[in-house]
Amino acid sequence: MRNILPVISGLISFLVLNSCTEKQNREIVQIAEANSGRKLSIIKFDLNARKTFPIHFGNSTMFFSIYTKIYNLFDRMNENFVWDATGRATYGLGLYGAAFDPEWQRRPHWFYKPREIFLGVELLF
Repeated sequence: MRNILPVISGLISFLVLNSCTEKQNREIVQIAEANSGRKLSIIKFDLNARKTFPIHFGNSTMFFSIYTKIYNLFDRMNENFVWDATGRATYGLGLYGAAFDPEWQRRPHWFYKPREIFLGVELLF
């Protein structure tokens, strides 16, 4: 059964592509290639900050630190993967320009992680 699936999917692809003329097939491939190259730039700002305070106990010194790490500071929705037909992850076009179902094309895993904030304390002695 495992060996039959590639043959079936190949046959379906063959039938779908052959339902168009040769010119239409070339245009579809050109549009997909052009739009795949239009992925937006990724802009991501990270912030790491630390403040250390010395605490003196007689002859010894301990250090108390507080820190924060913020990833994707401005919470920008960077697109990691995009649809070939549009060059965007937020929307795509169906087969040969038809509309996709909006629920089906929603792919949250195609975006980088949203803002992450880490706060911490550290005591060195």
